[in-house]
Amino acid sequence: MNLNKKSTVNKKPYAQQYGNLVDLNTCRILLDSIEQCLLIGIVTNYLDLLETSSAVYEKNGDYALGIFTSGWCRLLDNASRKLCNTDDNKEALKSGKWLCHESCWTDASKVSIETGQPVDIECSGGIHLYAVPIRAEGEIVGSINFGYGEPPKDPQKLKEIAERYCLSVEELLDQAAAYKPHPSFIIEAAKRHLVTSAKLIGTMVERKRAEKKADERIKELVCLYGISHLKEKPSISLEEIFQGIVELIPPAWQYPEITCSRITLEDRVFKTNNFRETIWKQSSDIKLDDSRLGVLDIYYLEERPPSDEGPFLKEERNLIDAIAEHVGRIIEYKRAEDKLKESEEQKRTLLNSSPDMILQLDMDMRVLWANKTAIDMNPNSVGQLCYKAYAYRDKPCEGCACKRAIKTGEIESGILYLPALKGIKGECYLEVIGVPLKDNRGKVINVLKIARNVTKRIQSQKELHLLSSMVKQSDEGMALVDLNGNLLFLNNAFASIHGYTSGELLGKHLSIFHTQEQMPSVEAANRQTKETGSFNDEIWHVRRDGTTFPTLMHNSLFHDKAGNPIGIIGTVKDITERKRLEEELQKMQKLESLGVLAGGIAHDFNNLLTAIIGNLSLIELYAKSGENISEVLEETKRASNQTRRLTQQLLTFSTGGAPIKEIASIAKLLKNTATLSLSGSNVRCEFNLADDLWWAELDRGQIDQAVNNLIINAKQAMAGGGTIRIWAKNVIAGAKKDLLLKEGKYIRVSIKDQGPGIMQDYLPKIFDPYFTTKQAGSGLGLAITYSIINKHGGCITVESEIGAGATFSIFLPAFEKESFTLKDIEEEPIYKGKGNILFMDDQENIKNMIRSILNKLGYEVEFAKDGAEAIELYKKAQASGRKFDAVILDLTIPGGMGGLEAIRKLHEIDPEIKAIVSSGYSNDPIMDEYKGHGFSGVIVKPYEIKELSKTLYNLLNGTEEPYPKS
Repeated sequence: MNLNKKSTVNKKPYAQQYGNLVDLNTCRILLDSIEQCLLIGIVTNYLDLLETSSAVYEKNGDYALGIFTSGWCRLLDNASRKLCNTDDNKEALKSGKWLCHESCWTDASKVSIETGQPVDIECSGGIHLYAVPIRAEGEIVGSINFGYGEPPKDPQKLKEIAERYCLSVEELLDQAAAYKPHPSFIIEAAKRHLVTSAKLIGTMVERKRAEKKADERIKELVCLYGISHLKEKPSISLEEIFQGIVELIPPAWQYPEITCSRITLEDRVFKTNNFRETIWKQSSDIKLDDSRLGVLDIYYLEERPPSDEGPFLKEERNLIDAIAEHVGRIIEYKRAEDKLKESEEQKRTLLNSSPDMILQLDMDMRVLWANKTAIDMNPNSVGQLCYKAYAYRDKPCEGCACKRAIKTGEIESGILYLPALKGIKGECYLEVIGVPLKDNRGKVINVLKIARNVTKRIQSQKELHLLSSMVKQSDEGMALVDLNGNLLFLNNAFASIHGYTSGELLGKHLSIFHTQEQMPSVEAANRQTKETGSFNDEIWHVRRDGTTFPTLMHNSLFHDKAGNPIGIIGTVKDITERKRLEEELQKMQKLESLGVLAGGIAHDFNNLLTAIIGNLSLIELYAKSGENISEVLEETKRASNQTRRLTQQLLTFSTGGAPIKEIASIAKLLKNTATLSLSGSNVRCEFNLADDLWWAELDRGQIDQAVNNLIINAKQAMAGGGTIRIWAKNVIAGAKKDLLLKEGKYIRVSIKDQGPGIMQDYLPKIFDPYFTTKQAGSGLGLAITYSIINKHGGCITVESEIGAGATFSIFLPAFEKESFTLKDIEEEPIYKGKGNILFMDDQENIKNMIRSILNKLGYEVEFAKDGAEAIELYKKAQASGRKFDAVILDLTIPGGMGGLEAIRKLHEIDPEIKAIVSSGYSNDPIMDEYKGHGFSGVIVKPYEIKELSKTLYNLLNGTEEPYPKS
């Protein structure tokens, strides 16, 4: 986003007649974080697309910015301001009569802040408002919105607005006519700009807060450094140190001008000149070896807004503890110093026992004395120049703390990097302290050098800092839990994914991220991690607001130095968007496949219609001449059934949405899909399907699409025509150990083409989205197929050699409760019966056909044209004592009551009613879940006598179907 464009930044906002509401802002989170001109630049960047109005609100509703570009908005805003009947803007905002403010803040931005979601409403002025929340550091700090859409043109609507705002319709018409409409893509682009602007403002708030925290941290460091500096001053007494400390404290606090401090040690008191006790106090005990020596008190002289748990910042509470601890160490240091002065020998013993190098140097940096650690590193160092004896240099080290101590007369310190050091292998870092030694007159005569090897510490700090930065800045959620599932560490991304802040989660149990239904999967994942050392799979999580979302979770077992497991490190990535894209890819691939199928389908439909129309003509001729028409009728019926199957296959192929599994025949699905996919092509199909092939629990639409993708790929690989071979058989998992299948029964379906084959280098990539070797291919088909088979608990493999074609094999879990064979499908009798049937349909030709069929089957039938007539007939039949044994209701009646509404009312009349739902829309959700809507059976148009007879027979005799529908 370029905020430096002249056309955007230099545009002067329109000034409303009632003044600038930003002057009333008391919250100022946004105002103090972003300059007014920059905020204007951000807003006008998207507002230029719409030329309407926009507002930026603090989280409490205070205005941070308001811009009016549209004449419509200016007119209505000034008009509704006048309705408030007050000159005071603050009172006007409270009145609830400022209609434009109420729509803009109360109905739009306030709702977006409270819900954390974008809000799109129609405002009281007839246009639309779009508002999104502004987030910073995991909290909502405000909202930003804009108006869009054309003013209403409807006279009645304009009259209502005119009366509401006390304006004339003519004024509104003038402004409505002046409005320049914008196409929908411009509005959508502006909405995306608005979301980006909200993120940008949030980032700027976070940056401002970070700068403030950095400033506070600097004050803390200055204070602590000043205390350390006091301690190191030569000949300074404890009394001078403590008095100096109380003077250093106020500048380090949030409000130094009203801060005072006091140190109380037994009967001694040290305090600032302005010291006064108030109710705004924080204290910390001064301890030494767990013994309380005194107390450090800090007071605010005036009340200040509370932060965290009181008027003092969390950092200030931590700082006072650090200072109190420092005072304790100073007392300890001074006592140790006094003891050292009592005995020089004790001093030498102490120095020699130190693991640090301790050297006494003259003014030229020559070694006068060295402790045991330094002598061990170079036995000949005494008498040599320090930098030559240990650092192999011809001049003092750059930034040498000892040289600085000689120059300043003060204790100096620093970290020294040396590529080589006597007695140590490799490069190293030394923490060096230079202590000037003075004579009685305060003149520096020698310097004491204390050098500690901190190489490991520095390297660890660098590694820790790098690791910490990587973890904190990572977009993936990362967390460490103990073996019981309690959170020990987490980064901001992990907390944000779940709707929390990091501080809220430490010590919590990971069960708060999962519903009771999800916990078995989570516990299984943890068991696998403990048993194998790792886990990597999809797991559902739950956010703070109760919404669930899919994640890709990777766990690794964490060990201590001894190799004992002590916890689990886990990464979590929200894959909601990826899942959505997968679904979109499936939809895109289905559309692409429909394009490939369209030509062949048209070819087959024309052939079937030709057969039907031609046979009907023959029947007409034969009927006139008295010839036998049974053979022609059979051909016509066969062509009609083929047309029905083709229509049913198209409906199955078009099914989308969430997966809905049912028990189905793989054999029948393979035959139907292959026939449909190869319609009108120069490729034929050969089947080798086992007679005892198991059934499967699957989503027909998705598996149909997966098989269709494989057959289309095979067809496209054989541009000159050929044969696709499809075979299916039953297999038991475990026969192929390289397959990622759970133990159990599976149906293996293999599809082999006679194409040129796939290069071995391409085989590992063919299931990747957008990977394709075809010029016109999208690279989505195999990726979607892989996803579908995986969702069904199966897997897909490919085998290919150049010149020998390719074979794709899919493995689908078998339905093990019952076993069905192909023979079960093919043998279907006609079931006759008795009873009184009510049939509802609006098509006369269907009624005539049904009358003949049902009478032939042994039933009596009455007809209703819609639901209302069906209800009346049912009531009359009950009143006469001649109740209907069953009703058949069409789901959709144009212009009348359909089957769904009718069955609800019929259930009120007769709770024991037996009803069958019928429709030509086989993919209607009601057809899949008919029992949940009050029906007892279902039949899909068009249907044969066998299907109708069987459905009625099962319903009236209370028998289950001998096998699932397919």
